Amino acid sequence: MVSERARAEAIPFSKLSSLPKTSINDGPKWRQGGPSNGQGPSIRVRIAKNLLAATIAGMDLSREIFLTKDKKQFAGSKKIQFKCGANTLAKKNKGPVLLASLNSASGILALDSQKFQGDMHVVADMTGKGCDIINETNMEQYISTLLGKEMNSSWPIEALKAQAVAARTYALFQIENQHIQKGLGKSNGAHDYYDLESSEKDQVSGGIDDRTAKTL
Repeated sequence: MVSERARAEAIPFSKLSSLPKTSINDGPKWRQGGPSNGQGPSIRVRIAKNLLAATIAGMDLSREIFLTKDKKQFAGSKKIQFKCGANTLAKKNKGPVLLASLNSASGILALDSQKFQGDMHVVADMTGKGCDIINETNMEQYISTLLGKEMNSSWPIEALKAQAVAARTYALFQIENQHIQKGLGKSNGAHDYYDLESSEKDQVSGGIDDRTAKTL
């Protein structure tokens, strides 16, 4: 469980103006291992966008800041505060910029007060107004949080199974599309670092607390 007394580290991305040469394939090798844990392919979901600031917390954190090539590991409970604000990084790069990645030994991270399973990535968004937060998790974890959001989790189990099939098919299509675009060396703009977002634009998913016994 994330403690409110966790020691905080502040990362002021809004003050960074220099940018090393990068490509859309730089950063963590999301598809080479990742947090799948044998539960289907990994999937990257944009869970928040245009944030001026974000706090990510967890137990025994590892975090990497790509612009400064700074890697750190923290024992115990830890909070990391990302101060995004207005920045010109994405404009200079002519696309979104991967700023940081975090994971926890427990497999659970909290964005503000909402808990998620898997890793998190902080990306300078295309607007230059803030940061996007990407949750990289496994497919079955993603589907289990989605069902309670897209449907009433108290509905009959067969209805939930049908929705799970539809949601998984859509998600796999989006993942494959990203594979094709990156294989061709093409940029998908804001989509470079995620497969789909948690919104009505794609599919509304949630966090660990949105799962129920029937959606697991």
